[in-house]
Amino acid sequence: MMFIDGEGFARRGQEFLRSKGIEPSTGAFFQPHVFLWFRTGRAAFEAFSPLPVQRLETHAIRWHYYTAMRGPGPEAPDDEAESESCASHEDEKARSLTRRQFEEATDGVRDRLIALGFDPQVFKKVSKRSKGVDISLARDLLGHAYKDNYEVAVLVAGDGDFVPLVEDVKRLGKQVVVMFFKSQGLSQELRRHADVFVDLEPIFLQSWGTSAERLPWPAPATPAVGG
Repeated sequence: MMFIDGEGFARRGQEFLRSKGIEPSTGAFFQPHVFLWFRTGRAAFEAFSPLPVQRLETHAIRWHYYTAMRGPGPEAPDDEAESESCASHEDEKARSLTRRQFEEATDGVRDRLIALGFDPQVFKKVSKRSKGVDISLARDLLGHAYKDNYEVAVLVAGDGDFVPLVEDVKRLGKQVVVMFFKSQGLSQELRRHADVFVDLEPIFLQSWGTSAERLPWPAPATPAVGG
């Protein structure tokens, strides 16, 4: 099974591409601040075949993608007719959405992720990062390990907060493969605790480098963040 911190992947993946002078275009594989994936034209389960892990099958039984979108606050109206009187953050487009518009937007994201082969969960966030992503990913990764639903878990994430989770899963006798961008926010502690680490930068650059819009010049590199 694969478990993807889509919120972190989208942010760090976009930073990586910009450091190479590439601007990803919004569409089936990318929505700013929400989701990002390999621009391969293939389903998710084909993106990493084959992988350098003996116990990892070429086709995972399920691919979980967790992400979040900025949404309206509790004062938001239910429909567009009421929206003008309740728009307290006109400078923030997401927060001015009605509940119905936000539900339609999240449904659209889910549909695009499903089309890529994922089992998606899309949460609402009102701050920089959604707790729903971390909590749900941790619950599913550990829960499936307890139920003995996999032998190898592939965690696409770079945050050091996942280290205790990885240790818990390993104590249950499972292998954990961590995949992420080695130069973009990868926790070195998370890398050390993984049974196998796979740097996604070469295949990600190959995926986006030939068809995406190139910036006039490469953006400054973002320093790596240790764990």
